[in-house]
Amino acid sequence: MSLKEATFSEFIQFFPVMPLPIVLAEENIKIFSQDNIPLPDAIIQQFIYPLEETEPDEFTEFMPCFRVGETEAFDALVYWKAALLNYHYIIVTFTKKGVLIDKRTLSGTSVIQETILQSIAVMDEDWRIRILSGISHIDETYEPGSSTTLLLELLPEGRIVEIEDELIPE
Repeated sequence: MSLKEATFSEFIQFFPVMPLPIVLAEENIKIFSQDNIPLPDAIIQQFIYPLEETEPDEFTEFMPCFRVGETEAFDALVYWKAALLNYHYIIVTFTKKGVLIDKRTLSGTSVIQETILQSIAVMDEDWRIRILSGISHIDETYEPGSSTTLLLELLPEGRIVEIEDELIPE
């Protein structure tokens, strides 16, 4: 990158359009990191740092994953954030001019004291995102009964909302 600031259009080019459905699990970051060009530091500072609630430290890494295709009124980008004991896929939506619309953590792993929170997400063709989460303790096996499911939807204007899971008829 040159000393000039990058345009929003240049930023989103680091995020290839990927066909849906797509699974966002911890092991999939290897595929993104092999196939995608890493974000230059200047791009991270210009576009990613302003999205963060706290200033990332020197050990925090960001990797572009993908862009949701066929969005007319907005751009939806998914990136990976790796910090100490926290690894997450994050979706961010912007207007076509680069103004933030919404942001949401989709899946990943968080270690908090002796507890491990893990989640995976599946984004479907209809822009619905199903997130399955579970908690375990470092010295115990995973308890399947503690699993929770969250259903999100990416709306046509770029907002990300929680929706009620449809009941499956018996």
